[in-house]
Amino acid sequence: LAVPLHLTLLEAIAEESNALDFRNITDLFARYWLRKQRDADAHAGRAVQWNAVVEASTHYMSDHLGLSVPASYLDAASLLSDADALASENVLVAEAGVYRFFHESFFDYAFARLYLASGKSIGDLLTPADQDLFRRAQVRQLLTQQRDTDYRAYVDSLASLLRGDDVRFHIKQLTLAWLATVQNPGSNELSLLTAILACADPADSLYPLLWRIFGQLPWFELALTEGSIDRWLSSTEPTTVNMATQLLG
Repeated sequence: LAVPLHLTLLEAIAEESNALDFRNITDLFARYWLRKQRDADAHAGRAVQWNAVVEASTHYMSDHLGLSVPASYLDAASLLSDADALASENVLVAEAGVYRFFHESFFDYAFARLYLASGKSIGDLLTPADQDLFRRAQVRQLLTQQRDTDYRAYVDSLASLLRGDDVRFHIKQLTLAWLATVQNPGSNELSLLTAILACADPADSLYPLLWRIFGQLPWFELALTEGSIDRWLSSTEPTTVNMATQLLG
């Protein structure tokens, strides 16, 4: 709740008796989603095609690598009045013949929610020819939501992203930077990273980025508890010992 956007989400549900019953940002976004969905129905006096508008908008934005959808596109899908209902609740913003979400982070959340619900994997989004910088925020949100809702599938996705030969460096770099922010890392994540480190070439640009994760306190404590640091310090590989020593420093 130190983030202004998260306070905005909380404000929308503040009058509910269980307003503070959320565990993470995915929960808070979900609560906001449901509340605004109900409010849009009440405001319009009918069942608004919320999912259809959000899905059409996020698909268009994702396919066109942008953050707005033309009103004409929604009109052609007979969704313009429903889009206006979302705009009345400040979920969408209408201007100059286009609609956009009130905040880019909500677009990321909405896209990830519907994308994962469709049964697709994160890897399906990243074809060799489509790993534009625009995908970075989407990958970050997909990892966040999948970690919160389906941990086993998330670990598989993480392995595919970090080990995939067809995954570009900037996506792997983003994934490692995101991992460094995780405040409650688990044994499965640690096992994956230590296995990748064990096989990594020290000359690889990702090598120091992998080690940097363990400079974050939650990761350091987990590596210490699980015995990883002891194993690194007693390794027969001088580079591993040196990196572990620097980590302690």
